[in-house]
Amino acid sequence: MLKAGALNIEECWNYRASLFWLTYREIRTRYRNAILGLGWALLQPLASIIVIAGVFQSAIRQPDGTGDYSAFFACGIVPWLYFSKSLASASQGFMGYGEIVKRNYFPRVFVPLIFVLSHIADLAIGLLLLVVWFSAVGNAPSITGLIAISSGTLWLLALCFAISLWLAPLQVWFRDIAYALSFALQGVFFVSPILYAPEGLAPTWRILIVSNPLTGILSVFRYGFLGAQPDGTGLLVSAVWTFVLLAGGLGLFFRLEKDLSDAL
Repeated sequence: MLKAGALNIEECWNYRASLFWLTYREIRTRYRNAILGLGWALLQPLASIIVIAGVFQSAIRQPDGTGDYSAFFACGIVPWLYFSKSLASASQGFMGYGEIVKRNYFPRVFVPLIFVLSHIADLAIGLLLLVVWFSAVGNAPSITGLIAISSGTLWLLALCFAISLWLAPLQVWFRDIAYALSFALQGVFFVSPILYAPEGLAPTWRILIVSNPLTGILSVFRYGFLGAQPDGTGLLVSAVWTFVLLAGGLGLFFRLEKDLSDAL
């Protein structure tokens, strides 16, 4: 059998139908009784762009002084909303799927992955909004840009999955994880290049932001939409963070996996 550490890839492939069904179930359940349904996935980034970008438009300038701040902010807030919602949902994954986990067999690593995948629908709607917007103003992404956006999406998904591998099982034993996560996400938001670019900050703060695993990924999205050249250091730091968190998360998850059913 093909394995990566304790990850049985062949088993995951054989149970892929369960993953697809559970992901669809999660999306359907989330929006079933909502009047706007998936419309909320469009309204949330749109409202953020209008309100926050409108407030900061005159207060924060791009490093070159000519860029459109609303476009800069939009390319950061859409991936951020996916990141924050995925982690918040995945951290509670085993709490909501406790009975399903006890009564049915499927690879337990699917539980955090379900939430990471289910929010892809929201991300896709947000990215489509940006494509339509930039196309309408005559700045449609090129083929290279679309490839960069797709690559950034996959990279963001991998980072969210990596972090979820830590959060989901630890929440079973430490119920404070979800509460601590809400505060942590607020802090990460302000040390991510969403409201401002690292180039416009003092060196100390710039080092802090470049050390953020989201920085390189957000620069890929901005390259895809705006053509802004990503910083090589940020890309390298994000790649290292993603690999370390994924490898460590898989190790922790499979160490705790055998005791999950008893702890739920």
